[in-house]
Amino acid sequence: MQIDQERRRLTDLVNRLRQERNRLSQLVAHGAAPRDENIAAARQLGEQLSADETALAEVEQRCAQLMAIAPGLPVEGVPLGETDKENVEIRRHGDCAARPNWFRDHLEIGKMHRMIEFDGARLIAGSRAYALQGAGVMLEMAVLRFALDQLVAKNFVPVCPPLLVRHEAMYGTGYFPLGDDNAYEFERDKLYLTGTSEVAQSPCI
Repeated sequence: MQIDQERRRLTDLVNRLRQERNRLSQLVAHGAAPRDENIAAARQLGEQLSADETALAEVEQRCAQLMAIAPGLPVEGVPLGETDKENVEIRRHGDCAARPNWFRDHLEIGKMHRMIEFDGARLIAGSRAYALQGAGVMLEMAVLRFALDQLVAKNFVPVCPPLLVRHEAMYGTGYFPLGDDNAYEFERDKLYLTGTSEVAQSPCI
């Protein structure tokens, strides 16, 4: 609250000083008397304006830093709880089918049809890695193409955005400053590897 009040005060002050500077500049440009006094006043006002603009820039930067770490406000009525067990069910559509004993999950089906490979992927990428193969790859490509066709039919424009972006893009989309410890940085080029497409996609459209 205090930093926002200071930002508002400086913004108003800077705007008024700019207006006065423009007025004096017009007087000097048109040779209005007393010209020497107008020039001196414009010079003095310019020095004051420069100092206040610097102060405003610092306050705005601090305000942006605080807003970046401010948590989002929950919708009124959302219950507080430690786990998802405290969630409240608002409505339900249809009946949940009972799971039969023979029901197989996606991992079992994927391994059965050699659509997913774990062992080799874990050797090169760690314990949580996996690789799609064969029909698994074809199925993923088919689902992606289906989704893309649906979007294009609704006049959306496909975009393949850059995978490396500047700090400003990560900050502007909310991934920084709270997520900077989970981002991969190319220190030499000061670029970051995006985790999701919206980081770079918005400026491209």
